[in-house]
Amino acid sequence: MTLIARFFAPVLSLRRILPILWHSSRSWTLLGTALMALEVASGLAVLYLFKQLVDVVTGMLAGEGAEGGAWQVLGFVALTGGCTLIFLASRSMAGLAREAQGMLVADHIDREIHTRAVRADLA
Repeated sequence: MTLIARFFAPVLSLRRILPILWHSSRSWTLLGTALMALEVASGLAVLYLFKQLVDVVTGMLAGEGAEGGAWQVLGFVALTGGCTLIFLASRSMAGLAREAQGMLVADHIDREIHTRAVRADLA
């Protein structure tokens, strides 16, 4: 199997998985997707704010603006902490959405198996 085929194999399996997810629980699929997007965005925001915080602290230590830099550092610490809380909350809620969606998908597959087994017995 080539490297490209290995890369696209999980993407090709989405063609089978996504209709099952959508049919079994539309609202949890949308909510889970939105929460995962929020998780990614807030994680990137935390990384960016942490980089900005390091830049401000190194600028203060170099003596470029030590007089007003303490408030700037505290501002970046507060922003980074807020984004971290958003990241952790969205991560937890996305996990909850995945669990709920997983249970609904399992119930949907069980119903399909039961329906087909009854249909085969009656045929």
